[in-house]
Amino acid sequence: MGLFGKLFRGGNERTSRVFDLRSDGYKRMEEEVAAEQQTDSPEFERLCDKLARIVQEGNNWGKANSYPAVSKYPQYQKIHGMGKQIYKIAGFKGMQRASLVVKSRCHSQDGPANYLVEWAWSGIGGWLP
Repeated sequence: MGLFGKLFRGGNERTSRVFDLRSDGYKRMEEEVAAEQQTDSPEFERLCDKLARIVQEGNNWGKANSYPAVSKYPQYQKIHGMGKQIYKIAGFKGMQRASLVVKSRCHSQDGPANYLVEWAWSGIGGWLP
């Protein structure tokens, strides 16, 4: 098989490569569309429901314990892990949407209800608190 055949029809693993020639803007747009579709999934909704419950537990625990550093909350690791899951299935836009869902469902008299999400997700997919 010639070089063309190896490049475009397969060949061994060392010679077959796929080159993505699409622009960065097009790739981002495609990722955003895919993420938007993922936020309509039952899995995403289930994660948002679970996340809101855990964040509310964290808000209550924080108040009862004089609001220590966020990393000290027992819910911190779960919230961080859920952020990774949400990023994996729905990307950064999905994380934004999930944060808004938490903010709308959780209550805190002492500040933003989603402060645990803001800090626990720091660094996931470029998330900044």
